[in-house]
Amino acid sequence: KHCMICGYMAEAKLEHVHQGTLVPAKEATCTESGNQKHYTCDCGMWFADEACTIPFEDHTLVVIPANGHTWSEGYMTEHADTEKHYHVCTVCGTKDEGALHEWNVETADEENDKHCMICGYVAEAKPDHVHQGTLVPAKDATLTESGNKSYYVCGCGIWFEDETCTKPIEDHESVVIPPIGPGDVDMNGTVNAEDALLVLQHAARLITLDSSPQILADVTKDGDIDSRDALEILRYAARLIPSFN
Repeated sequence: KHCMICGYMAEAKLEHVHQGTLVPAKEATCTESGNQKHYTCDCGMWFADEACTIPFEDHTLVVIPANGHTWSEGYMTEHADTEKHYHVCTVCGTKDEGALHEWNVETADEENDKHCMICGYVAEAKPDHVHQGTLVPAKDATLTESGNKSYYVCGCGIWFEDETCTKPIEDHESVVIPPIGPGDVDMNGTVNAEDALLVLQHAARLITLDSSPQILADVTKDGDIDSRDALEILRYAARLIPSFN
């Protein structure tokens, strides 16, 4: 305190007394630095203690550098999107810039889904199988070889009754026509009264059976085609006998 005219000093300056304000400790993160606990005075000085007796000449001594990211070792499906896969920080969850997927195929098909060969991310699931039937034509049975009804086969191995593959055939034997047996004169797979009638018509010379039907008509195996053969066929059709002798 002094006179601004003559300069007389009435009171000398008081010595500065530091008063510390706490700056709490702060942990560093992956991207931001932290700091140790310290105190600052209004005069601009920093101190290690509240009493302001241990000054920090170098303010950088209280700074804790940012830790940086700790990246996951590999690329994982859960860290991917439709274009890229990413490394992810195991501490804060931040993704890196990522890398483009490497696809196993251009487009998914019935054999393969479309997935990244690096991270396993599935872009396209395998589509459901669509049956495509290839016709197996009907084939007549003969005296020595079995035949079959017409049916369709898909590349997956399933058999179908129809070309659109909506009616699967569970029992493959159901399409087989066994070789034509004795008595089946009209060679339609069934022995009935119509076969007996053909025998009688042939015996009466109203018709002439071809060679194969003649073999089938001679159920008595006596070399003649007559009413006795017709009778045996009727008895067999009526299930009065189990087979032809």
